[in-house]
Amino acid sequence: MWASRAKEEHDAFAEALRERGVLVHYFGELLAETLEIPEARDYVLERLCTPESFGPSLIEPMWRLFDDLDGHELATMLVGGVLKADLHLTARTA
Repeated sequence: MWASRAKEEHDAFAEALRERGVLVHYFGELLAETLEIPEARDYVLERLCTPESFGPSLIEPMWRLFDDLDGHELATMLVGGVLKADLHLTARTA
């Protein structure tokens, strides 16, 4: 509900820090840059996409989803979350 106001305040605070010579890092940007490195991306996803995290039936759909994303898109999903609709699940037949 207050997300836009919080973002404005955060951006103003970050700008005030920059004006005083502080180097401000944004987690999302650092994560996105890191996820562009193939070895780093594999490291993160191998530890994230586990049966303990998502359950055995969602490992493959999560990998498919994440494989199609660039570093920025993947970072956005990892920070913001994944919706069931993002997975494009197919119904299993018995």
